Amino acid sequence: MQKWILGAGVVVALGAGIWAYQNGALTRFEHRSLACYTPSTGPFELVINKVKRGQDIQMLHPEGVRRLEISTVEKPSVTAQTTGLIMEIDIETGRVRIQKRADVTLTTCDMSTFSM
Repeated sequence: MQKWILGAGVVVALGAGIWAYQNGALTRFEHRSLACYTPSTGPFELVINKVKRGQDIQMLHPEGVRRLEISTVEKPSVTAQTTGLIMEIDIETGRVRIQKRADVTLTTCDMSTFSM
């Protein structure tokens, strides 16, 4: 009887560990960087530290740094915006949809992720 309970406990613990790993519960820190280019905006980089509503995404470009607030998170899509600019970012593929007033541009960025 005790072996059966011990075996069931191991299975449950293993399942919980796999679930936590797949859902990012074991990740303390994650940093995503997307290097992008479009003819209308030129080169820019997006830096995402936390994929959470209300957090900021930094947009680095030759004119300076701009902060976009994450307004919605529907994995794998993240929408961030600031005055006159809305970005929809697919954090799995690196595809970015940029809406700057009436202009809409699509691009695929080179993506790197660091997590700990």
